[in-house]
Amino acid sequence: MAMDDFLVTQNQMDPVEVQQIEKDVQQLEQVRQHSKRPLSTIVPLESRGESIFAQVPNKKGRGPTNLFDVHARKWEDRVTIYCNDKGQPIGPEKARKELTRFLGTIAHDYNWAPLTYTNWKKVPNKEKIWEFVNTKYILHVEAKDWVMETLDQSWRGFKCRLKRDHYYMYDTYEERLKHPPERVPEAHYKTLLAYSGTTIAKKTSLQNFENRREQDNIHTNGLISFSMKHEQLLQKDGVAHQKEECLKRIDDERREELMIGLMMIHNRRYKQ
Repeated sequence: MAMDDFLVTQNQMDPVEVQQIEKDVQQLEQVRQHSKRPLSTIVPLESRGESIFAQVPNKKGRGPTNLFDVHARKWEDRVTIYCNDKGQPIGPEKARKELTRFLGTIAHDYNWAPLTYTNWKKVPNKEKIWEFVNTKYILHVEAKDWVMETLDQSWRGFKCRLKRDHYYMYDTYEERLKHPPERVPEAHYKTLLAYSGTTIAKKTSLQNFENRREQDNIHTNGLISFSMKHEQLLQKDGVAHQKEECLKRIDDERREELMIGLMMIHNRRYKQ
């Protein structure tokens, strides 16, 4: 659903239902109130006797990935991507990583994937996006699901970071308007602010926050994707493993690497 349509529906809700949602939000907010702002970016000025917070300037990075060379790539220069039987890219490694970053540039471009939708399923132009990706890479049709899933994750992650840096970072609507994101049109940003301020959006956000906190293991596979790890084990053992067995092997390998690293540190300290 487009956020504009959602806001209209919000105004037409039953007052009793709205009141119940507000109660749910208050209960969830009590749990989250200590995590309202990123602790690493806020320093209380208690030494000066002030009751406000000082923002620590962020270290300047390299900026967002643009991949202008990939966007300008001609049809005859398309790069081939090899996939496994599930349509997940497994190589070449450099091209696979480039493809993932390229999909990120599309997911962060409001012309391709506007942020003014409540979820990725409602975002239009997916077929045009798939066609555009195929003008830069040679992909099997079975890779389409992976491409859309990757776009979905990048799109949702982008929205999450915008909300963290431009909504939760400030307390009032006026303050948020004074600090808009650079890569989002003003009209889209105002729609995002209006949506984020609704009781349903707040409840959904708080529930997602709690669900995230309850997760024990979040992508402990490192920088290499699970599909690549699965392919490496297939090449090494000559047989395809079930997901549970692959995860156990990956966990054992990471534990072994950690122990070796600790032993090396111990040996260096002992020699000193």
